[in-house]
Amino acid sequence: MRGIKYIGCIILIGVGIYTVLFFREETKKQEIKEKEIQLYEKKKIEDTDVLGMIEIVKTNKKSLIKKGNVNTIIAQNQVASMTQNLDIKQTIFLAGHSIPSVFGDLHQSQIGDRIILLIQEKVYHYTIESIRTVRTDDFTPLEAEYKYPQLVLITCTNRSSIRLLVFAKLTDD
Repeated sequence: MRGIKYIGCIILIGVGIYTVLFFREETKKQEIKEKEIQLYEKKKIEDTDVLGMIEIVKTNKKSLIKKGNVNTIIAQNQVASMTQNLDIKQTIFLAGHSIPSVFGDLHQSQIGDRIILLIQEKVYHYTIESIRTVRTDDFTPLEAEYKYPQLVLITCTNRSSIRLLVFAKLTDD
């Protein structure tokens, strides 16, 4: 019985240490992200992988959009361009984690909500037209032919096999 108590204490201590380290790492990622956003807004960023910035207007959440290895970018709590460029004449696919500092607010988004893209110092306004959930192995929404170029935001849900897709249309605002 005594051995079980010691093992329980060791496990509890290990979980506590892991939790502290995890939150420390997440805080560090958030600080880096905020500093990069400030530099981008001041036009002083030197990272050539930064393509632009996205803002979810309803919650005033901003994230830089980067090109490169999608998994690496997402792991840094940034937004990844799935097409590696931002051309408003084509459908733009952006992916990010469903955490509060990135796309966590998309789950509360509604049709009509606005999104802003800042690309090479030009501002583009989008309005959410539809919101869908799809299985992670369903690529048809990403391969579909659209009547006009759209902004498609992709994030995870609380179910590992389901993704949230938000479709937005460029407006004249």
